[in-house]
Amino acid sequence: MSDNLELVALARSFERARAELDRFFPQGLFGDPGWSLLLDLYIAHHEGRAVNTSGVCSGANVPQTTGLRWLDRLEAAGLIRRHRHEQDTRFVMVEMSDMGLRRMTAFLDDTRERIARGQANPMAAAASAAARREPV
Repeated sequence: MSDNLELVALARSFERARAELDRFFPQGLFGDPGWSLLLDLYIAHHEGRAVNTSGVCSGANVPQTTGLRWLDRLEAAGLIRRHRHEQDTRFVMVEMSDMGLRRMTAFLDDTRERIARGQANPMAAAASAAARREPV
């Protein structure tokens, strides 16, 4: 599997692991909207999907008002950028910035390496096992 495909699979497994928490605990108890938004944008980037603000909020399972606040924070940190849709300026498109992509790729790559060495935190190991459909 190519590097990018492995990292996207790991990002998806983090998304699934996050969603699984809502099955066992009160919904939103372990929410981290910024992380959920970054994961969704990272995956969308590698799938070649353009996403608008409501699409990324929906894809990350984040309420719209919360998502907009977090998009402001992520943009201020230089991790994402927003711009008007070229044909329909009513829509604001969201994408990862170059710095955001580099940082997410570095994080996922480091996590993948730590999982391979058996040094990852339990959530990352569980996410990786879920991606491979293995018992934890």
